[in-house]
Amino acid sequence: MKFSATVTLQYDTIFSSFSHQDYLKGLDWMEKSGLDGAELCISNYSDIDVNRVKEELDKRGLGCSTLSTGQARGWRACRS
Repeated sequence: MKFSATVTLQYDTIFSSFSHQDYLKGLDWMEKSGLDGAELCISNYSDIDVNRVKEELDKRGLGCSTLSTGQARGWRACRS
């Protein structure tokens, strides 16, 4: 069985124990905890350096279990 945890890359969410500014600390915690991957919460793909995120995951031996985009809808609704 594989296990992952949630980390947000752009905006804070109640689903992550780490703020978006501390997402690398979240990845470090996942690695130290022996998790297999990370669920990445992303709101705006144009603001994401995908290669850097992949490098950070690879450096810790983590996969990406999920790309969660649910924040995008709420973020856009607040901006309208």
